[in-house]
Amino acid sequence: MSASKRGVGAQIAVGAAWAILMRFAIRGLGFVSTVVLARILTPDDYGVIALAMVFVGLLEAFNWLGFDVVLIQDQAASTEKYHTVWTLSVIRGCVLAGCTVLVAAPVAVAFDEPRLEPVLWVLSLATLLAGLESTGTVDFRKEFRF
Repeated sequence: MSASKRGVGAQIAVGAAWAILMRFAIRGLGFVSTVVLARILTPDDYGVIALAMVFVGLLEAFNWLGFDVVLIQDQAASTEKYHTVWTLSVIRGCVLAGCTVLVAAPVAVAFDEPRLEPVLWVLSLATLLAGLESTGTVDFRKEFRF
């Protein structure tokens, strides 16, 4: 049966099921990566990674802008809005990456951990790349096509 013949309730149920499965998969991959890192890294190394992730997580939490939510709410969003959201996301990624690089040395000094600085530099690159994520995937969530 095609999506157009199913009711909205059925589409929502299928979409919710996919979203839940996706969340379990993401959590499972996170757990596996944590176990692998715990086996590879020494406790000191793991502590450095944890410090860096706490810092980057706080920085990203304070700067989450929710542009994708605006696109989801606007059912008739134009291509220009998608381009604008992508541009703002790239700018956000660049600013966050730049902030992370700028504060890497002071954070390493504050925690008295010189190994923290290069870890923050690498994580800033990951933040920069995350800003390049396509806004086209918002359509999948908007139309419950997971």
